[in-house]
Amino acid sequence: MKIQINIGGDERGHSIAFKHGRESICEPGQVPGKRGSGKAGYLAMDEIYQAMENTGFATWIRESGSIWAYPIVLSMHAIGMGMLVGFNWALDLRLLGVASEVPVMSMERYIPWAWWGFWINAISGVVLTFADATTKMTSWVFGVKMSLIVIAVIVLMQIKKQVFVNKTSDGKVLAAVSLALWAFAITAGRLMAYIGPVSGLKGVSN
Repeated sequence: MKIQINIGGDERGHSIAFKHGRESICEPGQVPGKRGSGKAGYLAMDEIYQAMENTGFATWIRESGSIWAYPIVLSMHAIGMGMLVGFNWALDLRLLGVASEVPVMSMERYIPWAWWGFWINAISGVVLTFADATTKMTSWVFGVKMSLIVIAVIVLMQIKKQVFVNKTSDGKVLAAVSLALWAFAITAGRLMAYIGPVSGLKGVSN
C-alpha cells in the first residue's frame, strides 16, 4: 500500500493532496466529506464557509435591514463583551492593588454575571460569524482573536480556582496576564476591519 502526499500552493495559500495509488483521497484545498452522487465529490473548505454564509438565517441577519437582525446581534455582542471583559478588568485591577478598600472576596458574587456575558458574546459571535463566514473564517486575525479569548477564559477560571476557591494565591500574576490577553483580543477584533480579507469582496484583502 502506498500513500502519496503532495504539498503545493497558489495565491490562496498552501494545499495538500492525498493519493492512494491512482485514486485521489483528497484533492488540494479540500477536506474529506461524504461522497455525493455524480460530480459532488468532496466539499472544499471555502464551499463550507460559503454554505454557512448562504443559509437563510445568515442571509437574513446580513441583508434584511431589520433592526432585529444585524443591529441587535451586534449590540448583544457588545453588551456581552462589556459584561465579560468589564468584570475581568475590574477583578484584575483589584487583584493588582487598585481600589484596595474593596474586599477581593466580595467580587466573587459577580462571576456569574461574567459568565452570562460570555454566553451572550459567544452566541452572538457565532451568528455574526455565520453571516460573514467567508471573510472571518479565512482571516488569520480572527484566529488570533479567538485564541486569545480562549486563553483569557482559561485564566479567569484559574483566578476563580486559586483566589476564591482554594485561596492559594493572590492572583497578581494571573491578573496581569488576563489584562494583557483581553487588551490584545479586543485589539485583534478591531483590526479585523483593517487587516486581512475584506467583507463581501472575495479574494480582496487590506
